[in-house]
Amino acid sequence: MLNTAVTRARAVAPGIEVTTGLPEAVPVNALLSRSHQAGLLVVGSHGLGEVGSLLLSSVGARLRAEAACPVVVVRGHVTPKGPVVVGIADHDESEALLAFALAHASRTTNALTLAHAGDGPAVPERDLGTWRERFPSVTVGQERLTGRPGKALARAASGASLLVVGSHQRHGLRALLRGSVSQAVLSHATCPVAVIRVF
Repeated sequence: MLNTAVTRARAVAPGIEVTTGLPEAVPVNALLSRSHQAGLLVVGSHGLGEVGSLLLSSVGARLRAEAACPVVVVRGHVTPKGPVVVGIADHDESEALLAFALAHASRTTNALTLAHAGDGPAVPERDLGTWRERFPSVTVGQERLTGRPGKALARAASGASLLVVGSHQRHGLRALLRGSVSQAVLSHATCPVAVIRVF
């Protein structure tokens, strides 16, 4: 299985160094341990309807709540040149989400859309100007959502290459079980989803 994965990875990105590991630890513990040295932890999901179950399981909940780096769940159809969509619930979490999303959009030469369910812009224009100066190659737009935030955000990201959402560490598993926006997004989105811990 590992050899097959290496072959596929090298075919997709021949310039990237690829290594493998077969730890004997419990899978979630091994992933959490690796997350302390990683810039990104990527996990997959079989089918469109299983991500919600994955993230509600003890393994998924721990990855989302305890990983030391951003977690990306990949499933469904991947649109490499689609926009990066960022779901911002409030101004306090915007910096962490924008730093990750704009860096990704800059590397992949994709546009970025800020999606917000509240009144007014997701990010004040003055602050947005600062981000545009830091990432001049990225085209940035804003979109106001209507309806339930989780489902509205999933709809907004229907053609996205990546959807970026925040997860507030202080809520942990309790927020997951109560039906947080990030959980709803992971249940309904049809593109890869990046979950960024916001403190």
